[in-house]
Amino acid sequence: MNSPNPKRRGPLTWLAARTWRFWGVVVLLPLVLYLGSFGPACWLLRNSDLIPNGLFDAIETVYAPVFFVQYAKGTPYWLKRDIHAYRTLWENVRVP
Repeated sequence: MNSPNPKRRGPLTWLAARTWRFWGVVVLLPLVLYLGSFGPACWLLRNSDLIPNGLFDAIETVYAPVFFVQYAKGTPYWLKRDIHAYRTLWENVRVP
């Protein structure tokens, strides 16, 4: 008849109980999604007639760190090359 009393835990205890794998995904997933969406954003900037002017400025602002890394003097060549290749891959996409 005596059922075990489940221990109630608050949200901070729930977050503390997560493993390092969980926190690795929480940290890396937004970074991967941000960098992955850089190409489609470049396509939108290239086809600027499809978007309003305010959105054009917002896209440039959001991706300014990536543009900065691409054009900074201390950036390794391989990183500049890869960013440029990913940009041109998306910029040259044509939609019928």
